[in-house]
Amino acid sequence: MFKPSPQLCARLRFTTKDVGRGFYRGNRTGSMGSHTEFGGYVVDWRKTPHYNAPSAQDFSLTPFVTLEMERTTRVQDRPDGTTYTPEKVDGVEFLRQWARLNPPEYETVVDHQTAEREAQLEWSTIPQEQRARLEAEQEEQRRQEIAADEARQLEIVMENAQRRKVQEEEDRRLQAEAKRERQLQAQQEQLRLQAEEEERRTQAEEERRNRLAANQRLRSELKRIRDSAREEAERTLTAEGRRRKDEGLPPMKKALRRMIRAQLFVTMVRQAGLEVELRSRSDEEQRQLLAREEIEALNTTAESSLAREARKLAH
Repeated sequence: MFKPSPQLCARLRFTTKDVGRGFYRGNRTGSMGSHTEFGGYVVDWRKTPHYNAPSAQDFSLTPFVTLEMERTTRVQDRPDGTTYTPEKVDGVEFLRQWARLNPPEYETVVDHQTAEREAQLEWSTIPQEQRARLEAEQEEQRRQEIAADEARQLEIVMENAQRRKVQEEEDRRLQAEAKRERQLQAQQEQLRLQAEEEERRTQAEEERRNRLAANQRLRSELKRIRDSAREEAERTLTAEGRRRKDEGLPPMKKALRRMIRAQLFVTMVRQAGLEVELRSRSDEEQRQLLAREEIEALNTTAESSLAREARKLAH
């Protein structure tokens, strides 16, 4: 057993439960000390039995645990060659073997015990008044040690509080910086999204304007072609009407006249290079730009072109 420290006494439970900052007093152990108001623990060394170990050396478990003890067996040999089983070795015999096999350790312990006995004898020779004065000085020294220990505990508590306060301030600062960083990132992300949305809106507006301009250009071009096709169709149909009248044939029907105008219109559209653009438009846009006869003539022309291409590939 070794001399316990205040920290060890505060951590270890010598009994089954605590009562009012002290240990439960209903058994033979009793209180080993008392707790301070700052959370420390002051050991009452008068109530703590222990073995004194030299502070300059590491704590040794000898004489009770050592590697230098002879390994004994239950059966021993006699000088005459017979064997016997010795009785169990008691503590005194164990210490005798320890003194015989470990003289340096034995001498150290014996010297320490001798010094203790001499100190006790010297203490008994001191007069009563001087002994009382020495005891008072020791008690005063013990109180000073307790006060110094409490002061150290208070200093440790204050240092911990100051360190905790600094750590909390550092944590708050880091949290504020992280919050500002997140807000800045959110603002940058919002600005980026707004810029992308504005760019998409601008691009869509530009595409819409380009589409409107293309539609307007196409409508103007189709109007010009339609006017030219109407004039050309009127000349052709007038000549065809005179020919039929001279030959005594009936006049052309209105549907046929409309079909001729549409075919002439589609022919002029192909010559102007607008057929591909018209075919790329949807059916709804074609119905908005062209008449029904013009759409039928355009589809018929496309089918005829595909048939001619197929015949060329076949030959």
